[in-house]
Amino acid sequence: MGSRSASGDRSSGATYALLPPRDDIHRVRTTSAETSVSIHLLTNDTGCVWRHAYDAESGEARPFRSGYVNAPCDDG
Repeated sequence: MGSRSASGDRSSGATYALLPPRDDIHRVRTTSAETSVSIHLLTNDTGCVWRHAYDAESGEARPFRSGYVNAPCDDG
């Protein structure tokens, strides 16, 4: 798997847009030993969308829905 990193300002409080391609596998991690916060602004209802969690060690992907919703998911 290739590696991509955000360029530009990485100082405290800096932000950048991450727009992964469709069906992309990605992770977000800190670049220092300091505690960090990653805020994801998503543009869809991810609570009801089927996605996949990827286990890098085994290479396996498993489907999941986060379930973080304030209304039932429309399954049909």
